[in-house]
This record gives sequence, structure tokens and C-alpha cells, in this order.
Amino acid sequence: TGTMFLLVDITQEKRYREALKQSEEKYKILFDNAQEGIVVIQNRHLVFFNPMILKLTGYNSIELQSMPINNLIHDADFHVIEEVYA
Repeated sequence: TGTMFLLVDITQEKRYREALKQSEEKYKILFDNAQEGIVVIQNRHLVFFNPMILKLTGYNSIELQSMPINNLIHDADFHVIEEVYA
């Protein structure tokens, strides 16, 4: 019968986690305060967007998430967006 000890230095992992947390906080501040509209589109719907999109469109979050993206695109530009999306 014996005793076994295992010591693990997690200092580096803690540093990485803290650096990641700080990076995420900086990204969120940048994203939330951007003067441009930023969106993530999946299956032709907005799934993620910054507050500027709300100001630019006049819609609220629920409305934007429930409507297809083509409702936000001018008819003259629709073919360009379709090509990019494809």
C-alpha cells in the first residue's frame, strides 16, 4: 500500500483562459459599439447581429430573427446578394 501524489502546474492554462476572456470582452465592446451593421446569416435568416442593425432597419430583435434576409435587401441588389450567398 502506498500513496501517490500528482502535482500539475496550471499557471499557463489560467493565463490562456484570462487572455481569452479579455479578448472576448474587447470583441464584444467593439461589436456592440460598431458604427456599421454586422450580421451572421444562416438559412437565409439573421441569427446574430449587432445593435447598429436595429438602428439601421428600425426592426426589433424578434422581428429581425423571424424574417427572411431578402426582406432587408433592395430589389436592385438582390441578385448580387444571391450570388454571394450561393
